[in-house]
Amino acid sequence: MHPSIEILALSRGRGVPEETRAALERMKSVIARMKLEGSVIASEESVFGLEGETRLCVVFRDQAVARVTQSEFKKIGEAVDLLQIRDVVCKPRQGR
Repeated sequence: MHPSIEILALSRGRGVPEETRAALERMKSVIARMKLEGSVIASEESVFGLEGETRLCVVFRDQAVARVTQSEFKKIGEAVDLLQIRDVVCKPRQGR
């Protein structure tokens, strides 16, 4: 099984904050580049809440890439409220 992470952009009753959305967009740009390079096997974004709460699941080629990327994402998300980056098993549909 390939390593994966889950990124959650959450809200507190007033929608997902702009800085949280901006950090998520930066991460999505990194993921798009990594897909082209072959480092990301699959990713899937889903909105699960009424206020735009979003889950992004990313599956990596190998553990080394996952570790480096998770570290980079934690730097992007540092001091950003309502953004969670979790090392969990997630299974997006292939090719997304």
